[in-house]
Amino acid sequence: MILLNNWGITTLPASLKPNRSLCPEISSPDTWAPPRDGFLKLNFDGASKGNPGRAGYGGVFRNSLGQALWAFHGYIGQDTNNSAELEGLIHGLQLALDKQWLPLVVEGDSKIILRMAAKIQAGQSATKVSNTWRLEGRLERLGAMMKSPEACTWSLWGKLYN
Repeated sequence: MILLNNWGITTLPASLKPNRSLCPEISSPDTWAPPRDGFLKLNFDGASKGNPGRAGYGGVFRNSLGQALWAFHGYIGQDTNNSAELEGLIHGLQLALDKQWLPLVVEGDSKIILRMAAKIQAGQSATKVSNTWRLEGRLERLGAMMKSPEACTWSLWGKLYN
């Protein structure tokens, strides 16, 4: 909401609010909760117009006061929504490692990507998580990052994932 407030927007238009009947497990951006003291939170997302189609990702880091510290986005060309989501997660984690913004709570709205990340974090091989060639290289990059000694807490829009 801080980024929206900086642009003079105080509430989200109905067109940007999640459809609860389609996604009951996803909380509204109006109910976003900051991480506990001492943690930062990365919210990431990805999308493609078509599947595959023009795809991109983005994310934001916030502190325990909910203040935005850093926002990022990128375009990955013709790809799938899962590739875009995974690229958003990887880019966000790489920024967190580079800036030493740890410990970190990571939130996204893709159950598939968060499950893959949780399996990789648990030590399973990235190649055993998905047979999709579009994700294979990205999953290997994620696996290499997950071998770092820093701990991450994986969650799905504020609900503890594992």
